[in-house]
Amino acid sequence: MHYLGNKYRQNTIAKIVLVGTSDTIVAAQYKGKVLTATIFLGIYLLAVSAFTYLVMRKTTKKWVTITYTVLLFICLGIFGGIAYVGPTVRDETAQEFYTQCKPENITSDLKKIDALYVTANSQLCTVACPCDADSKDWKNYQSSALVLQNLLPTQSKEVVTQQIAQKTLSNVLMITDDKGADKYPECKAVDVTLKAFMAANFNNSAYTLQQGLDLLDAVEDDFECASMCSTSRYFAFSKVGHGPPSQNCTSGINKVMNKAASITFWSGLIFGIITFVGIVLSFLLIFRKKHDNEEPLLNH
Repeated sequence: MHYLGNKYRQNTIAKIVLVGTSDTIVAAQYKGKVLTATIFLGIYLLAVSAFTYLVMRKTTKKWVTITYTVLLFICLGIFGGIAYVGPTVRDETAQEFYTQCKPENITSDLKKIDALYVTANSQLCTVACPCDADSKDWKNYQSSALVLQNLLPTQSKEVVTQQIAQKTLSNVLMITDDKGADKYPECKAVDVTLKAFMAANFNNSAYTLQQGLDLLDAVEDDFECASMCSTSRYFAFSKVGHGPPSQNCTSGINKVMNKAASITFWSGLIFGIITFVGIVLSFLLIFRKKHDNEEPLLNH
C-alpha cells in the first residue's frame, strides 16, 4: 500500500485479505503457505503422539521422558503463539482500517478505492451502462449513514463510531437490462477510466489492473461487502444482481477477523492447557522416586 502509515499493519492486512479471497494468483500463493504450515504442524503433533506412546511404554528411560518434555514445551509455545497472534492481528487490522478511514486521510489507499466506487456507482445501472439486476431489490434501499465500528486494540475498551452521511431514501432511477453489465468493468469504454485511475493512484504497484479488479471482485464475494470506508449502492466489481450491499469492506473484514481471532484464541488456549498438564505429568515421571521406577506405565 502507498499510504504513509504503519507499513507493518498494511502488510498484515494485505496478507489477511489475500488469504481470505479466492480469485487471485496471490491469494493462492498465501493459501499454499498456510497449507504447508498446517501439514508441518500436523507432522510435528504426530511425532509428539508417537513419543507419548513411547514414554508410556518406556518410562524407565529418562532420556525418553526428557525428550518428550522438550517436545511438549515446544507445543506449548506453538499453542501459546496461536492464542496470541489471532487477537493481535485482529486488533492491528482494525486499527489500521480506522486510521486510513479517518476523514483527514484523504490520500490513503482505502479512500482512493472509495473514490473508484463513487465513479462506478455513478455509471452503473444508467443509460450509459444498463445493468443486469432487479430494480425491486432497491425499492426500500437506504443510503445508510457511514458508521465505522472497527475494533480498536482491546486495551482501549471502546468502539469508535463516526457518522458521515444522513440516512436518506434512494430515489435514483435504475436502468436495467437482461443483457446488461454484471459489474462496472463490463461497462462500455471504462478501460480508459480504470487505467487512468491505476496510473494516478497505484502507478508503482507490483500488480496489474486486472489483478486489482480480480482482488476487488474476490473481496466483495468473500466478505459480502462493497467499498472500503464508505457505503456503496452496488456490488460494483463482482455482481450487481446480488442486490444492495449491507456493509462496507472494513466492517466485513473486521467481522471475519473477529470470528477467526476467537477460534484461534480458544483453540490455542485449550490445547495449551492440555499440553501444560502433559508437561506437569512428564516432570512427575522424571523426578519420581527410584523404587517407583521399576515398571513403565504401559506393560509390554
